[in-house]
Amino acid sequence: MNRTEISCTMPESPPSTPVAEKKEPAKKAPTNMRATTPGKRDPTSARVIEGLKLLYHEKLHPIEAKYAFGSFHYQPISDAEIEAKPQVLLVGQYSTGKTTFISHLLKEPYPNAHI
Repeated sequence: MNRTEISCTMPESPPSTPVAEKKEPAKKAPTNMRATTPGKRDPTSARVIEGLKLLYHEKLHPIEAKYAFGSFHYQPISDAEIEAKPQVLLVGQYSTGKTTFISHLLKEPYPNAHI
């Protein structure tokens, strides 16, 4: 995703009385959610992902090609799709326990969770 920086100048305003800002302590991400350097994976994850790619390309993709699976369903899976981080969408009405459920699964609160 490309990011574009936008700069603008605001008209000068009269000096105001400084107000002490209340700063909250920084929240650390839970250990199991901390990101490593972008593009880097721990060795175990890297081996599993490489194994999945090898399995798909050697076993499943030839069957999809033989039976023209891509012509009536989805196109072959790319390496980028295999390597992508998994995502889960949790949908529910207001105040039904979505945040509590996620905290329960993680066994600790997560950043920006407002309960």
